Amino acid sequence: NDFFNENTSITINIPLNSKYEGGNLMFDDELETSLEMGDMIIYSSNTRCKYLPINENSQYILIGLINIYE
Repeated sequence: NDFFNENTSITINIPLNSKYEGGNLMFDDELETSLEMGDMIIYSSNTRCKYLPINENSQYILIGLINIYE
């Protein structure tokens, strides 16, 4: 299964470059997002998603995983 689900509360993704093709983030409901360098997407880590294949060059992404403790 290509989808991943981190064992955290919140996931943050920030693309660090823009010279690539493909690599969109697709959620399990088939909603697909294309982020530009410096954009940020924040979502519940219970949300299943995957990165689609990169067609050209390399994609660099900063991924933050945040746990919330009560």
